[in-house]
Amino acid sequence: VEDLPAGTYLVSAASQSGWEYVQRWYRDAISPTDATPVPLGEDERRENIDLTLPVQVGTASLSGVVRDSHGQVLPWAYIEVRPAAAVIDPSQPSNLWAYAQTDSQGAYRVDRLPAGSYAVHASYGTGELYGQGWYEGASTPEALTPVELAEGEARSGIDFNLAVRPIYGSVEGTITD
Repeated sequence: VEDLPAGTYLVSAASQSGWEYVQRWYRDAISPTDATPVPLGEDERRENIDLTLPVQVGTASLSGVVRDSHGQVLPWAYIEVRPAAAVIDPSQPSNLWAYAQTDSQGAYRVDRLPAGSYAVHASYGTGELYGQGWYEGASTPEALTPVELAEGEARSGIDFNLAVRPIYGSVEGTITD
């Protein structure tokens, strides 16, 4: 960057490849707290302020079908894919979040994922009905079954059977005075 005023700067670079976002700070720091400040004097030019971004080109994919508990396909259901460690323990950093929506036949596919261990969640809503769940029927993040993907793997059969219920209930009775 040319013509910066004198001062002390934190330098960073970022990139996104597929679903993964990576940012690094000068000198190989993951956060600005750990960054090395770069002092710059009046009319000074600094060189060799280099950063390396560990961007992975994801070649794995996962796919499946979302159905309700009666076996009916659920079109336009929402699929979320995140690193399992970050879902089980939210204090873990996560730089990847992928998503998809099922087609009219309830099928979905998420491409360009790096190899790793993933939590896969499905949800479905119509305004009157709603259902959600983790892969293999887990009801909480702590009970989820991670999907392990190897580089280049195309995993199918990541299917869901969601209990879809009315969002709103009703109360019947008689009012007396």
